[in-house]
Amino acid sequence: VTGKVYLDENSNGQQDPGEPGLPEVRVIVGPTFSFTDSNGVYRVWDILPYEPTSVMVDSTTLASPLWVPAFGMASVEPSPNRYRRRDLAVLPGGVAGGAVSWGAGRAGAVGGVTLVFKHVESGEQRVVTTFSDGSFYVMGLRPGTWELGADSRCLETLGATVEMQRFVIAPSAEGTAIEGLRVELR
Repeated sequence: VTGKVYLDENSNGQQDPGEPGLPEVRVIVGPTFSFTDSNGVYRVWDILPYEPTSVMVDSTTLASPLWVPAFGMASVEPSPNRYRRRDLAVLPGGVAGGAVSWGAGRAGAVGGVTLVFKHVESGEQRVVTTFSDGSFYVMGLRPGTWELGADSRCLETLGATVEMQRFVIAPSAEGTAIEGLRVELR
């Protein structure tokens, strides 16, 4: 199996001119792994032919904590005595932060609230819990539109409701930061 790991700066699913290959990224192929070279190319051999094999980027080896693999896992079916190509896109993601507090009539921040971030386009969900001061912070959000709400069981326990919020992580090689999100419990 061979391919290239690259930064898909505009998040269009293909490597465009000027989008760099990513060096020193660990690529896990079935039971083994390889690191990309200075151009972002990886190669793995001695994989069982005709058997679908998982291929994934180890996100802990990416140069930025804001970057996220386009897919959690891809698949390839190796052929005997030849390489199968599987390129892997990495997206320039972002970070979002803010706080949860009670709305009108009640004061104070609320710690321990389970928040749900949902990527509108892919359906991916991320779940975080607020710190004791009501603040929250989540890294590695893929580009696109996100919805932010609270877990229904948590809301039931608190006897509260929240209004769903939307925000956008714009594709940017440096990453995007969304700060000051406010979730108000009612």
